[in-house]
Amino acid sequence: MNYLEGLNDAQKDAVTYTEGPLLIVAGAGAGKTRTITHRILHLVKQGTAPHKILAITFTNKAANEMQERVNDLLSKDDTLNVPMGFVERPFVSTFHRLGIHIIKAHTDKLGLTKSFSIFDRDDSLRAMKRAIKQCDLDPKNYEPKKFLSIISRKKGEAISFDDFINQATGSYSDDLLTDIWRAYQGILTKEKALDFDDLLLRAVKLLQGNESVREYYQSAWSHVHIDEYQDTNKVQYELCTLLTEGHNNICVVGDADQCLLPNTKIQVCKKTIAIKNISKKMSVTVASGGGLVCESSVKKVHTRKYVGDVVTIVTKSGKKITATPNHMMFASFSDTVGEFHHYVYLMYKKNVGYRIGLVQGSRSPRRGVNKKGFLVRSNQEHADKLWILKVCHTRQEASYWETLIATKYGIPTIVFHVSGRNMLMEQKHINKIFSSIDTEDRARILSEEFNLSLSHPHYVPQGTTRGNTERGRVCIRLTLFSDKRKSLVHPWGLSRVSINTTDAKLRTQLHDAGFKTRKGKDKDWRLEITRLDYAEAEDIAKQLQNICGEGVVIVRSALLTKDIRMMFQPATNIRETMVIPVLKKGVIVEEEVVSVTRKKYSGPVYDLDIENVHNYIANDVVVHNCIYSWRGATIKNIMSFERDHPNAKTVFLKENYRSTKNILDAANSIIEKNEERVPKELITRKSGGEKILIGACFNEIEEAEFVTQHCAEMIREGTEPKEIAVLYRANFQSRILEESMLRRNVPYQVLGTRFYDRREVKDVISYIRAARNPDSFSDFERVVNVPPRGIGKVTVAKVAANKEDTLTPAMQERVRAFRNSLARIRKFSDEEKVSDTIKYVVKESGLEESLRDGTEEDAERLENIKELATLAMRYDEHDRGSGVEMFLEDVALASEQDSLDQAKKEKRNAVKMMTVHASKGLEFDHVFVVGLEDELFPHSSRDEDSNAQSRAKAEEERRLFYVAITRARHKLFLSHASQRTIYGQRDMQMPSEFLADIPADLCEIEDHGSVGESSEGGSNLLTVYWD
Repeated sequence: MNYLEGLNDAQKDAVTYTEGPLLIVAGAGAGKTRTITHRILHLVKQGTAPHKILAITFTNKAANEMQERVNDLLSKDDTLNVPMGFVERPFVSTFHRLGIHIIKAHTDKLGLTKSFSIFDRDDSLRAMKRAIKQCDLDPKNYEPKKFLSIISRKKGEAISFDDFINQATGSYSDDLLTDIWRAYQGILTKEKALDFDDLLLRAVKLLQGNESVREYYQSAWSHVHIDEYQDTNKVQYELCTLLTEGHNNICVVGDADQCLLPNTKIQVCKKTIAIKNISKKMSVTVASGGGLVCESSVKKVHTRKYVGDVVTIVTKSGKKITATPNHMMFASFSDTVGEFHHYVYLMYKKNVGYRIGLVQGSRSPRRGVNKKGFLVRSNQEHADKLWILKVCHTRQEASYWETLIATKYGIPTIVFHVSGRNMLMEQKHINKIFSSIDTEDRARILSEEFNLSLSHPHYVPQGTTRGNTERGRVCIRLTLFSDKRKSLVHPWGLSRVSINTTDAKLRTQLHDAGFKTRKGKDKDWRLEITRLDYAEAEDIAKQLQNICGEGVVIVRSALLTKDIRMMFQPATNIRETMVIPVLKKGVIVEEEVVSVTRKKYSGPVYDLDIENVHNYIANDVVVHNCIYSWRGATIKNIMSFERDHPNAKTVFLKENYRSTKNILDAANSIIEKNEERVPKELITRKSGGEKILIGACFNEIEEAEFVTQHCAEMIREGTEPKEIAVLYRANFQSRILEESMLRRNVPYQVLGTRFYDRREVKDVISYIRAARNPDSFSDFERVVNVPPRGIGKVTVAKVAANKEDTLTPAMQERVRAFRNSLARIRKFSDEEKVSDTIKYVVKESGLEESLRDGTEEDAERLENIKELATLAMRYDEHDRGSGVEMFLEDVALASEQDSLDQAKKEKRNAVKMMTVHASKGLEFDHVFVVGLEDELFPHSSRDEDSNAQSRAKAEEERRLFYVAITRARHKLFLSHASQRTIYGQRDMQMPSEFLADIPADLCEIEDHGSVGESSEGGSNLLTVYWD
């Protein structure tokens, strides 16, 4: 088994376990892609047909990388002797592409045509705006983004429009959403289009409702792999379940992220040992409940490489612990500690939204009683959840933060209801505020920037009143050490799962599922179950939640000290004035937190799995070890997997990882060649610095690989992505760089407009979509007057209303001529190559003529369209007609899915990509300047002899290069290609004269690729000639 060489034992274990459910827990850089690809190779070598294997991931970049690796492994294995045609390959796909695959095979069952349109975010927003207007509402008051976001979340929860109607409560907000969703759905249906969320929802509904289709796909793929399983939402989870319930051969990969630093001291009997030296079966000191401690055994020690933030928490007596942000702690706000402080909070109310507020640390709801101020306020507003954002020493400071946060994130400070208050505003106006603003999306953004886990509120009401039942506010309480009974056999308290409510319907559901309940004190009833092992109690709580429904939350707490119930909270949610459990003189007591700070860390981290009690004492602080915790809110995914697959094997992957004066001198050498300048020389007190690395690449594909490889390496070693910049002279250069970043999973952000979002690119795409799907009015409307052909908005409105017969004869002829043009494009696209179709569209539409002799901006737009033709080359090898459909699918997924993924996961901590012009005034630790070739940088017009450029223009180019290289603080990378496809034509390129101007002793050269070779194979670099 030579192909297993190079894998560590854990990787081999995962690769060779092929029958039955498998859970792979992997840290960043632990070789999970390598493990999955070798597992696929192993399956094929063991006799599984390649096309019977499915691998699903979240983004195009990850899917492309995995597909390339799988193809490479299979093609290089001489023992297979299997012709690897397209249909014999394993199906490696994103979730959304898989949805398209299933839908396109069954369009007849879904009322769609084969050429249905896929709406990107912009298309959907335009459609939503039209839908709101159809409901006689003003989009300025009823924000389209908000309603699109709500509908998107519903679809992500596997709720269709019909499902929503059946579940609607008849409230104002539900009725409003019903009307708008109905209009929006009507637009999609009329245009035979699906939005991005439909790609999964419609596939899931098809599989659920059609047994023959479901059985077909369950037999089509005998082995299913799902990457980034912790990120799956409800509809993705349902899709995974539907595809595998026949054979149960499902392999899921998730990310472990709960750990402590290597020198953290672990309490072992009456001494301490660094966590890095703890071993399996060692007995360590643990909290046992009620302030007492006992000993328990270490079942496993987990270690991995970690690069990212760590949180340091310091208590009043100086106890200090540093952990990864999601390491689970125990903490609570005390009724006495912090009573003179003021808190700025984020509050949530079901079916209403989020608001910002401030409150004093302690309040008296009635005489002689002091309660936490935010608890009193939450109960007054019947809120469902509350998080503390800021702890302030004065009301003035709190007022400042309340105003700043509310203003910055656009979240209201108005109370949820007027009941019992003397207010100028009526309740209907408050309702209108919250129905008009998407506070949920804004709260999500706030939580990311405040490093706040929304999955772990600081306060959740747990009353058993009928009011709470009517509000759907039923909780499952899961309490570590709730039962104080101990013995010599188990010197720790039992963990209890309990429900206490007046909900009669829920009681019947639990009885039907085999759970016993008993009568409470009044009209309520109780369910209580205790377990010695906390993990078993967790399992039961998840079973109950599954029976009760998603709306029922699990509230986890622990009775570690004598006096206070503490909540389970990730380290990132710990705030000053909270109390945490610490070890003092052999007992567990609570102590106030006085400081919480964050810093960067790169190195090994550790966690322990402790038998039964699932806690241990680290640096004198009691912490939770949670074998079920992946990145905060992901406990649901693992628990669901274990519930659905009780015999699942779990494998933990341990990571294998390998261990600026120069810039200014280069800048001075460049700019001194300019004659028209004020003499100056940059100087610095910094010595030498790293040499400038020049990447000599074969073509633009190799150049993009050169950039992304170095970016990925720096990020792995701890560099913040946002401290890296990639600069280029012309906008069209971004496309190949974006694709390489996506393939290598490097977070990036294009400053300016992404390639696929550029107006001219979207226009060409809309022409093709309108031609191939005549029902797509959105595309028709976008391009009917691009370039101008005298068809105005009134005419378009009449066309939309099927009133063309009311147009003047001359206008009818214009519309008819445009439709004939679309018909010619449709015919051409069915018969010719995709790249030729792009060229034909530009000529047939008149776009080329309108842009050719225009401004510099028009010339750049034409460059971008021609780059689109270069992109389309890769689809030329496919059958005519099917190639253009694949092209449209990929463009839709590239422009929507990956941009959403970037926005959601990376936010602003990403490699910055921009033109040199856009970089003025910015600085970065590491800078790449790409495309250093004559006629590109320095830039010249294609029809202009570069030797005839004016001196002023030549010096401006040199000044631009000076600007580019002085953006770098520490490390500068320069690159050029020997061949480059520009304007659809592959040309030999000469290195830029600028490179020769930099002293050789400041540089080192990296030869990246050779003639005839590329990362995708030399034969794959096709040429499109632009006539």
